[in-house]
Amino acid sequence: MKVVGKAYVIINGEKLDSKPGASLMLGGDKRTAQMGVDRMSGFSEEVEAAEIECTLNVNANTDLEAIKDFTDGTVTFLTDGGQTWVVNEAFCEGGITLNSKGDGATVKFIGQPAVRS
Repeated sequence: MKVVGKAYVIINGEKLDSKPGASLMLGGDKRTAQMGVDRMSGFSEEVEAAEIECTLNVNANTDLEAIKDFTDGTVTFLTDGGQTWVVNEAFCEGGITLNSKGDGATVKFIGQPAVRS
């Protein structure tokens, strides 16, 4: 059975030219242990946003400002292992870092908890 080896990041239907190593943090319920005096009493939950991070190849046609200004859209994390995850109401965190020597630009998208599609 094939395992995930590659992932593509797509914003509002446009595939970004990302380098290998993109990551997805699913978000959703985050559980925290609640401690008593001498034992764990249980846990509490709070909702955590999803995060997609990737590094983009940058050339003359790469519009980093448009990516930085991306808000209230859909980001899809498509893997070659057969899983597709969708993050709605997503936005670019901003603060894109562009590196020289072909290292590209690192971007992070944040949104509602990821849903498998």
